[in-house]
Amino acid sequence: MMKKYENQIPTDMSMSLTTIFSLLRDSLKGRAKRNPAANIDVGTFRLADTITVQHAARVTWFGHSAFLLEIEGKRLLFDPMLGNRA
Repeated sequence: MMKKYENQIPTDMSMSLTTIFSLLRDSLKGRAKRNPAANIDVGTFRLADTITVQHAARVTWFGHSAFLLEIEGKRLLFDPMLGNRA
């Protein structure tokens, strides 16, 4: 049986009519807030720090639709932005 996704962090998704019109106005006029309000913490990823299991398939997700598949001693990078039809 498939379970419904449940966000672990409660998030209020309700918006007032004023907020909706404000977002629409800013988007149409090109004034949308495109920068985060605060710096975003960035973690360093080093392949040597990962735990490896002999002969186990692994998937590393890099974000959006890019991921690395490691299977049978081979590494395959999947990223649609590297293709001709992106």
